[in-house]
Amino acid sequence: MKKFIVKSIFLFLIFIASFSIWYSPVLFKGYAPYKMTEIMPIAKNFYKTGIFSMENNRSVFLSSSLIKKEGEIATSGNKLTAYLYAGIFKFTGVLSPDKLVVVSIIVNSLSLLIFTF
Repeated sequence: MKKFIVKSIFLFLIFIASFSIWYSPVLFKGYAPYKMTEIMPIAKNFYKTGIFSMENNRSVFLSSSLIKKEGEIATSGNKLTAYLYAGIFKFTGVLSPDKLVVVSIIVNSLSLLIFTF
């Protein structure tokens, strides 16, 4: 039992430390050190329409309401990230960029815990 408590405290401290380190640029600079990629609009569109798309055949960005009618399947890289964010949006709704940064940091911190032991 004592070993479980020690491991739990250790994991909690790792989570807090990693969250603090990854959130420090936002805290000190006021914004994330990276830009949101095209995966977020694709994830939002996939959440709202079920189609992995953000443009039409002339490379014009479409609103979510036009995706079903005019959208072309996106060829952008990491589909898994878009699917995971669409899954998160099912529980939280579409998040603001600030909240997306926090969710991203939480996911990164939790993934670090998986690989700790």
